[in-house]
Amino acid sequence: MIEKQKAEGRKQKGIGRKTLALGLFCFLLSAFCFAKNGAYKQTAHASKSCVQCHDQHQTADYNTCIACHTDDSISRSAHARSRCNDCHDPHGVRDRDGVIPSMLIDRPARLCGNCHDGIRNALGESYQHAVACGDCHSAHKVIKDPAPSFADPSDYRLAGVTRVQVVNGGAGVIPAYRLVAADDPGDPIEYEVCFKCHSSYAKQRLGRTDLARLMNPANASSHQIACSKCHDPHGSAYRHLLKKSADDLCVECHAPEVPSRFSGHAQHARVQCTDCHDPHGSVRNDALIANRITSFIQTPLGGTCTSSCHGMRTYAR
Repeated sequence: MIEKQKAEGRKQKGIGRKTLALGLFCFLLSAFCFAKNGAYKQTAHASKSCVQCHDQHQTADYNTCIACHTDDSISRSAHARSRCNDCHDPHGVRDRDGVIPSMLIDRPARLCGNCHDGIRNALGESYQHAVACGDCHSAHKVIKDPAPSFADPSDYRLAGVTRVQVVNGGAGVIPAYRLVAADDPGDPIEYEVCFKCHSSYAKQRLGRTDLARLMNPANASSHQIACSKCHDPHGSAYRHLLKKSADDLCVECHAPEVPSRFSGHAQHARVQCTDCHDPHGSVRNDALIANRITSFIQTPLGGTCTSSCHGMRTYAR
């Protein structure tokens, strides 16, 4: 009888320990979920029950996430092999600036830089692009794609974000725009993403150029190349996010040894290309000649040039 009572006591003690352990586990889990950096209550998951994601018999995985997040675009993206928790913490994270959006484990620039070395290096350069990664990229829809070219201007690295299509009028006319939704199935074109900010579609800061107006094919001249041919949108050691100095960029395509219609190039060796040319376009001048050239007249034998640097000068071919 005494042995039976002792056995029953040990059994109850064991149950008590298990109950205590389970209670402690639940307490720690709730503390982790609801008080982790104080973030959970401010996330989209705050209204969810723990058991919607947690199962004592099964580990949460991709299938757990898509039970609610039914858009599985990521399975066809460049991040298809990534796990959700490589980028997200379902309980949220708070840093010194507050709760990080979208339940990311870190701020986007640092998070993306963990894998994308080139971008991480660019983000450390002197000149920065004051935008967020998500303004130009959708992490769930981005697709590996070569840089855009004349033959194929599309860029699926920019898939899944809003963009603006340009409706051009005559030379120098401010264009009309059409906002394209992020889920539009059409080909994403690089300049359409850039023009969300760098055109009159957006409110222009004083002194900022309307690049859509300058690059209108109806203008006297325009440079119809991809923005990323000359610019690194993530950061650069050069002003205007150029990949190299302006002159070094120009001669990659415009070889200095190739004969020019303007023989005076040789006499302007100390002048930068952009002192006389606007690389985006010119409403009224041929050859991308900038507005600081107040008069440029070509004749069969040469021509005349008047600029903000000098009065009218005559040159021969």
